[in-house]
Amino acid sequence: MEITEDDILDWIKEWCNNSFLDSSGKEDLPGGVKIFIIKAKEYLQNKAGIKDRSMGSVSYSYEMDFPPGLIRLIRPYKKVRFR
Repeated sequence: MEITEDDILDWIKEWCNNSFLDSSGKEDLPGGVKIFIIKAKEYLQNKAGIKDRSMGSVSYSYEMDFPPGLIRLIRPYKKVRFR
């Protein structure tokens, strides 16, 4: 299963508690989010994102904890959630 940009965007929206909608209801992604999506996809497809790997019948397990340098790109867009 390949992780898509939409999967990453869904994760960002949940992590940031932010739907990234402008006043007209249209999705408006800031530059930091766009860069995060590209870098996160590279990270997950690169060996750096692989947690476990098997050779017989090929099996990969990906690390879903992104490095702090990547998280810094989306931290400014995180909204506080009150319960």
